Amino acid sequence: MPVAPTRYNFRVRVLMAGLCLGLLYGVLIARAVDLMVIQGPKLREMAQRQHQRIERLAPKRGPILDFNGAVLAESVPVDSVYAHPNLILDPEAAAEALAAILGEKKDKLLDEFTSDSRFVWIKRVITPQQAKAVRRENIPGVVVVGEYARYYPQGSLGAHIIGFVGADGEGLEGLEKKFDRFLAGSEEKVVVQRDARGKPLYPDPKSLPEPRGGSRLVLTIDTRIQAILEEALDKALASSSAENAMAAVMESQTGRILAMAVRPTYNPNRFRDYPQQNYRNRFISDVFEPGSTFKTYTLSALIDSKKGSLLDEVFCEEGAFELDGHIINDTHSYGWFTVEEVIVHSSNIGAAKLGLKLGRDILGRYVSNFGFGSATGIDLPGESRGLVRPFKQISRTGVANMAFGQGIGVTGLQLLTSLNAIASGGKLIVPHVVDRIEDENGNVVQSFGPQVVREVLNPASVQTINKVLINVIHGGGTGKRAAPAGYIVAGKTGTAQKVNLETGGYYDDKYIASFMGYAPADKPRISVIVVVNDPKGEPWGGSVAGPAFKEIVERTLPLLGVLPDRNLQGYTDPTLVASADPTIMPAIVTANVPATREAIICAECVPDLTGLALREVLLEANRMGASVEAFGSGRVVSQKPAAGTMLEKGKKWRVELAIDPSW
Repeated sequence: MPVAPTRYNFRVRVLMAGLCLGLLYGVLIARAVDLMVIQGPKLREMAQRQHQRIERLAPKRGPILDFNGAVLAESVPVDSVYAHPNLILDPEAAAEALAAILGEKKDKLLDEFTSDSRFVWIKRVITPQQAKAVRRENIPGVVVVGEYARYYPQGSLGAHIIGFVGADGEGLEGLEKKFDRFLAGSEEKVVVQRDARGKPLYPDPKSLPEPRGGSRLVLTIDTRIQAILEEALDKALASSSAENAMAAVMESQTGRILAMAVRPTYNPNRFRDYPQQNYRNRFISDVFEPGSTFKTYTLSALIDSKKGSLLDEVFCEEGAFELDGHIINDTHSYGWFTVEEVIVHSSNIGAAKLGLKLGRDILGRYVSNFGFGSATGIDLPGESRGLVRPFKQISRTGVANMAFGQGIGVTGLQLLTSLNAIASGGKLIVPHVVDRIEDENGNVVQSFGPQVVREVLNPASVQTINKVLINVIHGGGTGKRAAPAGYIVAGKTGTAQKVNLETGGYYDDKYIASFMGYAPADKPRISVIVVVNDPKGEPWGGSVAGPAFKEIVERTLPLLGVLPDRNLQGYTDPTLVASADPTIMPAIVTANVPATREAIICAECVPDLTGLALREVLLEANRMGASVEAFGSGRVVSQKPAAGTMLEKGKKWRVELAIDPSW
């Protein structure tokens, strides 16, 4: 029958079609289950990576200001370009286009675009014209983003204080590093959708969270004084052809650093153009032997411990002193000196004998109290503690050497801080460069006032030491070239042989010249130090660093409201600051200065004994209530105290006599 096969074939075809459809739907269902259930989380993550990205909204870094509000560092908005290599469809074309716009090498860009990296910076900080051109190219995977770049309006001024930041905005040197957590602010993150070409589809800008900007630092630095300091330092460096130099100005009563500079320097806007050694703040990190500036602290220990007085006499061995097989030399041949003269004329031998008189325990105690061997605590990174050996291990020779500044390592900041302990009236004060931290709205978050570490000297000792340091400059001492016009100041010179690290000894022709002092001497407002490393030619601290100190003081004090006294112009007469008479100092500071030397020779002054016979000297001494110590025979050829010095009752006159054929 023809009907049966037809009915059978139809059924078979329907069954086969149903089976095929069933298999097809089964495969689709299985694939759907695989995609949605088994691989679902992975695929969703891939989709998010392709179409969503977390963008970091960088905060604006807080500014750094000087004490008067001048901007030293600020962040300015700029454009930068980055890329997602995996989204770049044609790396060759992209590299060629961007190389032409940004001035980059095509091969370098091509290497980055064909790498396995998911993110690469193409160029940080581009011009608005470059940003516009990149956007116009509309290259998939290439994004122009707004960020902030650090800018230093004052250039190299104060570079070693301020420091700089890296490409990612992280503080790398100076205050930028020390206070990075305050300056940096807090970034915000936002999820950004992208189209199929990788182009960001930003949400409404008004809906974006605002990152919290960084706090601002207000410093103790005064850019006017900083400029003065740097100009004076540049002159000292140029005139001496030195290897490097450093200087600083501190407010005497508070420890506020008003200026600090190091040479050679760098411009933080282009810090990569300079060798890394230029970044180092040598003033707080480099350790050196202080030389004769350290005699200030030997004198301080002697006076404050009451182990001696200014009128005690020391024999300076005519220029060479043997101690336990070692020879200590002076630059000049000196005989008998008072303690004051040892400091004023900077005798190594005299200072060594004072150190031996003190002994290592007393000297060591004062060295420690003045802060040597310890960090000062300044709010800058990289401070060194210096180098002070345990005093129990120091020999007699070591004590003698330390007394005139050998065998001890200090930093420039330690010397300035310890000198300031005298200028402040005996208090060791922590130096600081940050006055306060403010938030974005100007509210004070944290402030930093004076911090007294300890009392180092009693006020009476300070007065005595002050007179000697005045004489160093105004009394015919080694610091006469540091005398500023119109001001009475106090200070000390230093000339130290440089240590030869290869031999363990000292160079014969390399020195560190320094001068430290404070002004005005009666009511100190500023303490100043200048250190010049390896000057050529005349290496003496008074000659190399003294003139820089003079310029700094003359130009800085008027800015602080301390005007020069016309009566003190060019004043250097030693008899007016003789420490034998404590009534002299007030006369100086009130500017009642006689015009000539003869004007102060009076009935209460030591007479001129030159040419007198011993019998006449004795009669004169008896009349004025003084005793006499005579050397030689004949007539007087030299005397101490000098003629014109205010007489101190009971003071012994020392006279040297000789026979002259013309008498």
